Amino acid sequence: MIFPTGFYQNAFLKRLIKKYLPQKRFLILGIICILLSHSALQARNFLNVLPHIIPADTSGCDSVPTLTCVQNYTVSLINGVYIRIAAIDLIASVSDNCTSEADLKNSATVTSETATIPDTARTLYLNCNDFVSTAPSHIFYAKIWIKNANGKLNNCIAPVKLPTDIDYGCIDSPRGDPLGGIIKTETSQPVPDVEVKAVLTNGKTAALSKTDINGTFSINSLSLSESYTMSASKANLGGRPSDVTTYDIALVSQHILGIRTLNSPYKIIAADVDNSGEVDAVDLLLMRRYVLGVSASLPAGVWRFVDKAYVFKNPANPLNETFPEFINIAPNFYGNLNFIAIQVGDVNNSYELLQSPNGNIKRQ
Repeated sequence: MIFPTGFYQNAFLKRLIKKYLPQKRFLILGIICILLSHSALQARNFLNVLPHIIPADTSGCDSVPTLTCVQNYTVSLINGVYIRIAAIDLIASVSDNCTSEADLKNSATVTSETATIPDTARTLYLNCNDFVSTAPSHIFYAKIWIKNANGKLNNCIAPVKLPTDIDYGCIDSPRGDPLGGIIKTETSQPVPDVEVKAVLTNGKTAALSKTDINGTFSINSLSLSESYTMSASKANLGGRPSDVTTYDIALVSQHILGIRTLNSPYKIIAADVDNSGEVDAVDLLLMRRYVLGVSASLPAGVWRFVDKAYVFKNPANPLNETFPEFINIAPNFYGNLNFIAIQVGDVNNSYELLQSPNGNIKRQ
């Protein structure tokens, strides 16, 4: 490649050559030369976006990253109930020949010492039962995992000193942090005013909450030692929904005839408007009556809510399996509880939360 006169005397360009020539990015350099012939500022702006369009060079990432864990880490009880351990707090040092320190730390996850594979959790919570299991040393051994740009893993053990000046007799304690989550459609539209209910195993309602304008909710006052079932429901506060239209009817008809099948399990669930476990001509008839105003409602109701964490065995036929429209909460559970909201009959995902300029909800 022939560069313009004075090219190599330009310190800015020297940095470009040093950075990109080892990766044989001649095409990129050619583009930069063209830009330089017009504007140095354009070239500098172009350099800013290069890292986003050029894949990372992982040719030197065959070795595992180095990792050293903190060896004298002490934690305290939060709200007198539990302990939170963040993976990044237990890293003393990291390095790698192709991945930055920041990226390595951002990849860090934490498990117990006995784990043989990494988890996705970046934070570990210890409760009363964990405290008791560490006696008499009151030291919990956490395993920290990191991964470089080429997928190479490494781990180290970090001893975490638990408080010794507390009563380790496990009692029924309230949670220190509320349980919470978010409820959105599969297209990430938030659904407000969804009632979220936590029910004990004896059927008694333990707590209630509602989603806000962003679809988020939180529930307080749940016991650490109890099991709960969490469910969601929504009344149609805005009157008859207008999201079910003749276009939805056409899409369901094409699905039944095999002309163009619905491309997500949530759309197929939405098409089963009579909750019969299959999408058929009866659903079409009910949708037509509903759209024409002959029927005031659909047999399956207005909304259904599916545990977002659930993975369908056969996404093309979700009605052939029992998918959870609830979330079971085990004792000592900490984490998020998220639902996918499905508007019955709305198979083209036309639901959209409309707001007036002052932020008030116009339609739900």
